[in-house]
Amino acid sequence: MSLLGRSSSVPDKVSYVPCVNNAREAFEAVWRIQSPHPRYQYFFTAHFGPMRGPVPAAEPLAPVPTAPATPGTPIAPAPVAPATPDADLPTAAQLLRMPAMSQTVVAWHAAIVRESPRTGPIVARLPQNTAIEIIDRRGSWYAVRWEHTHVGWTYRDAIGQ
Repeated sequence: MSLLGRSSSVPDKVSYVPCVNNAREAFEAVWRIQSPHPRYQYFFTAHFGPMRGPVPAAEPLAPVPTAPATPGTPIAPAPVAPATPDADLPTAAQLLRMPAMSQTVVAWHAAIVRESPRTGPIVARLPQNTAIEIIDRRGSWYAVRWEHTHVGWTYRDAIGQ
């Protein structure tokens, strides 16, 4: 476990390591929380600073899955139901043949492209400024084509619209 991150405003970071080591025992249960989706993970940050006002009494936490019985045994991921494609969505082959509605570029640092909107498996990550064609739209999700041979769905904010 790395205790020192790259981003910090603390002048003498090493002096906080004993404090963090003592406090992290309270968070051991948090590290065992399993994500409901195998491709997602939890990310936590810690902020140290002076306490302000009275500290409220802590509420008891909900039970957390226990650690594996033997060290080194991985915790089984939570079962995930397979994504079922929307019946009215065009297939990848149909998307490749559809005319482009407009052309744009990826606005985010990387746009995640999925097989189907929202919960489909990830098929690509397109870097910023990649030229794409918009070929269909379903709510906040756009069907995009790039390099004339690849198609998928990405969220509207990821592309320069």
